[in-house]
Amino acid sequence: MCFSCRWGCLFLVLVALTVGCGSREDGPPVAQVSGKVTYQGKPVSSGTIWFTPKDTGLLPARGILRSNGTYQLEIAEKGIRGAYVGEYGIWVDTRIVSEDGPPQPSLLPKKYESPETSGLTATIESRKKNQFDFSLE
Repeated sequence: MCFSCRWGCLFLVLVALTVGCGSREDGPPVAQVSGKVTYQGKPVSSGTIWFTPKDTGLLPARGILRSNGTYQLEIAEKGIRGAYVGEYGIWVDTRIVSEDGPPQPSLLPKKYESPETSGLTATIESRKKNQFDFSLE
């Protein structure tokens, strides 16, 4: 094998290794987060739970509420499963927006529509099972 061919092959191997070892996202660590939301003992079966970071430099995370009230977070606008490690204020949006008419009112009391008034908080940690269940009244 000629000298330039060897260097070319070595270069391709190094590029492949570098690309394969890169992270999917630069920035703070991301952890998996899941949980369940209930209201008056029953699952909240539609809507979105939002985790708003106390560190304003991070993006919020959201989870779509399933029919059994469970959710898994993903970082909003990034499509990355999980949430950045850190402290969060939490709110829940259950309003239904229809193309045919005005939005329907929330299924929950108004206080749960803002992280400042909901009273819900969470600290997401790396290398830990981050399960946050919220029983709303």
